Amino acid sequence: MAEGSDPDRASRTGRADLDEVRKRLDALDDKLDAHRPDPVDERAAKMERSNYAMAVRVSSDFIAAIFVGGALGWFLNSVAGTSPFGLIVLLLLGFAAGVLNVMRTLGLVAMPKGMPAPPSARRRDTEENGREGG
Repeated sequence: MAEGSDPDRASRTGRADLDEVRKRLDALDDKLDAHRPDPVDERAAKMERSNYAMAVRVSSDFIAAIFVGGALGWFLNSVAGTSPFGLIVLLLLGFAAGVLNVMRTLGLVAMPKGMPAPPSARRRDTEENGREGG
């Protein structure tokens, strides 16, 4: 019989190769596990990013309302000649609108009819009523 035609030897060699591949895959899995983030840490990081995004949104809403009120007041003063009362009044109205926007975003004040509730208010409502989702 020829040397390369032994079926038992070929299957033993195939099994040895398969065992070697499995060992290498297990070693690779161990290395990858060392570099994977902890799921608990990932959830905490996601919550922190979400809180940061909410803070940026709230502050930009507030600043934008004040800026728009001031710009409208300045425009009114230049067109109607009501200096400085137009700027003062509309700047204060912009401040009030900014505070109202912040409170609506945080879910502390009810939204006008027909507008959807902010995500924080929806989340709180589902938690209080024992429902899942959000």
